[in-house]
Amino acid sequence: MGKDLSIQWDDKLAERILSEREIAKLEKAAIEVDLQHNTNKMHWLLLTLVFYSGVRAGEIARQTSDYGKRIVTPGLFWRQFREDGDCLLLTVTGKRNKTRTISLDPETSAVLLDYRGDASNDQPVFPSPSRRDRGKPLSDIADCG
Repeated sequence: MGKDLSIQWDDKLAERILSEREIAKLEKAAIEVDLQHNTNKMHWLLLTLVFYSGVRAGEIARQTSDYGKRIVTPGLFWRQFREDGDCLLLTVTGKRNKTRTISLDPETSAVLLDYRGDASNDQPVFPSPSRRDRGKPLSDIADCG
């Protein structure tokens, strides 16, 4: 007789895709945090940048990992952005030390430029709120006062 030919999917990607309801909850949380801590749009912009660019947390946050040797990624700085008409181009170094350039849509670009103000290229896009790490980018671990 014939074998059972049912297919079993091992779709780990589907587990990482957020529903519209989950995205709305994140949006609400980012706005509430902004109001409570007066972070001048930082959390909202962080969520917006991740959502619209697909950039990974490790490409934004300063982090230290230890896989046989100590690796430190510096975080996101304004020098990584370049204007291209109405859009910003963001160059990041990601997994396996690969560099990629992401074109941001005009709306996200405008919000980022407004948020930047007169910040220099050497300033972090998302500065740490910690007194200990003042002047450094957000960290991938607790970055509290």
